[in-house]
Amino acid sequence: MASSQRYVQIPQTEQAERVELEPIEEQNEDVPLYTPLPNQTITVVLPSYEEVQRIKEREDAVLAPGEPAAVQTNDGATVPVGDDLTFTCTFLLGLLLGWIGLLCTMCIPHSIASRAGASSGFGVWLMAWALREQRIHLLLEEGYLNDDQVPDQPPYSRVAVSVAAMFGFVLFLCGCMTFIQGKALARRQGLM
Repeated sequence: MASSQRYVQIPQTEQAERVELEPIEEQNEDVPLYTPLPNQTITVVLPSYEEVQRIKEREDAVLAPGEPAAVQTNDGATVPVGDDLTFTCTFLLGLLLGWIGLLCTMCIPHSIASRAGASSGFGVWLMAWALREQRIHLLLEEGYLNDDQVPDQPPYSRVAVSVAAMFGFVLFLCGCMTFIQGKALARRQGLM
């Protein structure tokens, strides 16, 4: 054999001895595949539902560095605070779209900033609507507008318009105060 070959056959010097295999017996289903040693015990203790919920709440309470701050409410729930941009965007949606903006921004996001911004924006929209109704009525009274120029104008009620304007102002103040209190609570809890 040449030494340049990659594989070299080794000559057999001994005869391989014959080994007889024992037949495999059928395994009894009662015998477990794993039997613990005498000093080992296998026990699995699963947590109860309440313990799992407490663990989840604790994990949710610990925030990663990039996560938004969430405050603990009186009933034990955690609600994200949100940021100023969220408040401003939902404020503008509530202001520009009125009822539709209020419903969209109250139902979809769930942070304090988004809900407070939506109610504040709707409050300003309601005040603007009341002022518009009052202005249209004054223009109709003074003769600058005809009834043909303002179709489907409901009868004017100074009390209803005043109540709508005050309700809008209260909504605006409540929304702003809710957001300010939510941010202050997050700061007190050390989350911001």
